[in-house]
Amino acid sequence: MICINLEEFQMNKAFIRLAVTALLLLLAFGLFAKELSVVDGVDIKPNPMDRRCEIFIRLNGSANLGVNIEDDRGNVIKTLYWGPAQKELVLAWDRMSDNGEYVPSGKYVLVLNYDARYTSLKKTLILK
Repeated sequence: MICINLEEFQMNKAFIRLAVTALLLLLAFGLFAKELSVVDGVDIKPNPMDRRCEIFIRLNGSANLGVNIEDDRGNVIKTLYWGPAQKELVLAWDRMSDNGEYVPSGKYVLVLNYDARYTSLKKTLILK
């Protein structure tokens, strides 16, 4: 006859669930960290800018990249690029919005999205 302590069984069951959950979280964060490592760096020159700037994006692999300029409220002002990218991408922004209007001085943010899931970087861009 086998005697099983119900309380000990439930504790073991809870421990196994916790261990499996922890393992899944570690795997998920590992995959997420791998995705975040696609972007090596971003430079904006000049920053602050007056009429025009160049944006240099360095990648250590390939990705479907989206590059937007947003205002301080998170509204997309200009979509600079959307498509496949490898190694380095150089973009220019002339302070024109997607509506063809010259944007006023203020704080703007460069937002990179890649593989349609991850926002990897935000960098403040101040106009004179």
